[in-house]
Amino acid sequence: MNVETINNLRASVERLPNDVSVRLNLAQALLAASENREAENEFKKVLKLDNDNLLAKCGLAKSCYELREYSTAFSILEDVCKQKD
Repeated sequence: MNVETINNLRASVERLPNDVSVRLNLAQALLAASENREAENEFKKVLKLDNDNLLAKCGLAKSCYELREYSTAFSILEDVCKQKD
């Protein structure tokens, strides 16, 4: 993901801070760019807006995994599995 795309998404989030899809797109773009800590923070903000968002939970788990926070990633994925039942 290129820097311009991420900057455009950041600007969109500033204009629409409560828009789940815009914030989720930013989080995913940051994760794709290996900006794992920033991605983690954005996924957490998405989940504050939409606690049951599976894409955000999976993205958060991946960002935690990339940050070597393995137990946190595992715990999030356990929650996702329970949510699907």
